[in-house]
Formats: sequence, structure tokens, C-alpha cells
Amino acid sequence: MNFSQRLTRYLVGIFIGVLVSFAIFGKRSCTGWLPGNRVKETVFEKNIRFEETAQCHMECYGLTRDEVLDLIRAGDVVFAESDTKSEVKEYLIESDYPGRYDLKVALRDTASVITSLKKPQGEDCPC
Repeated sequence: MNFSQRLTRYLVGIFIGVLVSFAIFGKRSCTGWLPGNRVKETVFEKNIRFEETAQCHMECYGLTRDEVLDLIRAGDVVFAESDTKSEVKEYLIESDYPGRYDLKVALRDTASVITSLKKPQGEDCPC
């Protein structure tokens, strides 16, 4: 058996292996185990509440509760600026949907509390 026959058999084997893998695993996502996604999953597992300052910012920016929840889903957790060592963990979530917002979420025993909601550029609220 020469080199081209071996290469052909190898490529056919790879092709069959890829087809079997897609048949078994389908369209599963491999990102569910990432730390940022686990934090967001934990936020949604608990009762979500808003502190007064966050509610004030929501009114100032014209955001509804559902839009803020979409911001969390679409956002990225910034672990460098989050407080993960304290008893009540507080995470910073940056989101670009539908505009740029920074949210702080505190994970307490029974609830996820959104403590602040800010637009980093411009638009200050009197809150």
C-alpha cells in the first residue's frame, strides 16, 4: 500500500468520525460550563430584585425589567472588577445590547439583587 492509499483511507476515516460526532452530539453548545455563563445561570435561578438606585437608573434610561434581563443574558461577566471573595458575591456585567451598560449583581442567599445599572459613557442620572 503506497502513501496515497494510506492518506485516502485516513481521510475517509476522519470524515466518517466527524459525521458520527455530529450525529451523536448534534447542535450542543460547549459554552455552558464557562464561568461567566454559570454566573448568569445562577442569577436567573434566584428571585431577581432591583435596589432603589438601579430602579432609578432604569427609569432614567427608559429601560424595562425585561430589557435589563436581556442585558444580563447578552452581557459578559468581568471577573477582574467583580468581588468574588466576599460572603455576598457581587459581579460586574458589561453589555452592549441594545446600548452599552454596566450592571452590578449581588448574589445573596435567596435573591439576585441588581445593585447598580450605569451607562459608562455620558448620560448621567440624578440618582
